[in-house]
Amino acid sequence: MLHSLLRLLLTVAVLFAVPVLVGSVFVGPVLAHEGHVHDEPKPLMVPVAPRVVAMTPQFELVGVLSAPGELIVFLSTFDTSAPVTGASLSVSGDGGVVEAKSDSEGVFVAEAPWLTASPPADLIFSLALEDGRQDLLTGQLAPSGEEAAENEPGGTGLAEGFSVFSVLVLAVLAFVAGVVATSFFRQNEEASGEPEDASAADTKVEREEKKPSRVTTLRRSAGVILLCIGAVAFPRAEAFAVEEPIDALPALPAGMAMDQPQRLSDGSIFFPKPTQHLLSLRTEIVTEQKIARTRELSGLVTVPLGNRGRVQASRPGRFEPADGDIYVGMEVKKGQILGHIDAYIEAADRANLRSQIAETEARIEKNRTILGRFESIPNAVPKVKVDEVRGELQALIERRKELVPGLTVKEPLVAPIDGIVSIADVAAGQMVEARDTLFEIVDPSALRIEAVASESGPIGKIRSATAVIEGFEPLKLKYLGQGPALKQHSRLLTFQIVQPGQDLAAGMTAHVILTLGEERRGVAVPSSAVTRDAAGLPAVWVKTAPEVFQSRVVNTMPLDGEHLLITAGLRPKDRIVTSGANLLSQVR
Repeated sequence: MLHSLLRLLLTVAVLFAVPVLVGSVFVGPVLAHEGHVHDEPKPLMVPVAPRVVAMTPQFELVGVLSAPGELIVFLSTFDTSAPVTGASLSVSGDGGVVEAKSDSEGVFVAEAPWLTASPPADLIFSLALEDGRQDLLTGQLAPSGEEAAENEPGGTGLAEGFSVFSVLVLAVLAFVAGVVATSFFRQNEEASGEPEDASAADTKVEREEKKPSRVTTLRRSAGVILLCIGAVAFPRAEAFAVEEPIDALPALPAGMAMDQPQRLSDGSIFFPKPTQHLLSLRTEIVTEQKIARTRELSGLVTVPLGNRGRVQASRPGRFEPADGDIYVGMEVKKGQILGHIDAYIEAADRANLRSQIAETEARIEKNRTILGRFESIPNAVPKVKVDEVRGELQALIERRKELVPGLTVKEPLVAPIDGIVSIADVAAGQMVEARDTLFEIVDPSALRIEAVASESGPIGKIRSATAVIEGFEPLKLKYLGQGPALKQHSRLLTFQIVQPGQDLAAGMTAHVILTLGEERRGVAVPSSAVTRDAAGLPAVWVKTAPEVFQSRVVNTMPLDGEHLLITAGLRPKDRIVTSGANLLSQVR
């Protein structure tokens, strides 16, 4: 009974061990070897030239080994990343000292055979400025990314060796267990005793010759275990297989072209120093400070009443342009004739007008005759009568002057103010009606902006105001006042543009930024430093290393036309990109 139970347990162990060991043969190759961490950043996908990096509180240096024995050094200030001008540089190492030649502003070229003897190499850079200051920068010329990966310790050989050693130990233990089990069953077989009689013994011998012995079964079971473990312990086929050549990256010419901007696995950007120098990337160290609170309003460019004029027709007629061309954008003076209106009169009205003129002229002739007779006989008629006839004659002459132009005289159209023609809505020979606007003239020397505050509450004390119009420089405003009545549940504020430009036009939309009396803490940064990340949130680029930039999501508020206030997301002493931030966002 005990033998059967042990044989059953050993058989189950064999059935359990076989799939586990066989699975380890196929699954083993995909498991990570010792020392491998799956969360480590992936290596750079493009080759990076060997480089040396050195920094001090004042300067930042990056040297790129562009060719054998040639080191291109980029020297810039630490806070602004601007190239250092008017400086001399020398490079010293184990092979000696070499004077770097100035190639351009902040760029030096050092040539020496010992620069590529056996990287990494410790280098010392001696800097002498034109104002007499000197500085030393030290760094190590590190190998390229591919060379560093090849020389990295802890390869697959150690892991494979450790795995083989562990399986060999298990194989020895299994072998010992099989020997012990075999010895145990053999002793039990010998201790079972002799048969009672010869016939029974013969029958029992014949029966045992026909069936396999327990020891043989156990030996085969132990052999199966040893065979499976040996399959795992023995070096697999891929260990002896000849490594197939991997497609190499495209060959790039020696020099700075080997360094390509790219986005790393942690979201940061590798932006090589040569590219920074080429695109004039600039940075700024931020500091937290107390800044007055701001408020942003929507506004519209308007023209004061005294600086806006319209030319309208006072009567229907046909338009005739004046001498010369009248066009939009033309400067005109007050009283300048822009055209004429040839009055249009209906036939009945014209006939009535002519009859009135004829009647007036007849009465004029009659009064002239009477006045002539009275004057020919002095003192024959009272003086009062003579003056009455003379007055009536004068009135008739004035009436004729008013009636005659209605038939023949054209109405002139004159400019009411000095300014620029902004609207010319008429053509030669066009029939116009009374009160039609033909020309509009604007004087751009005094423009205003009307801003709308959606809240009906008090605005507060306004320290200053700035208008931001797309495509124009920020405009300084002067606060004039606000209306005492609400317009569409909003308060209307009026500002005057201190120095208006000739390119501004009435009707342009503007963002009016008010600086109020209250203060709050934050970091003021240029508007060009704030970009949008992949999720559409406002973000800035922080320079964490000479060639590495990290995106930070920030909370911004309008400050003025050129700066934004960051209230969260930055720390003091961070170096943010102020010029070229949009170029970093394009790196994929």
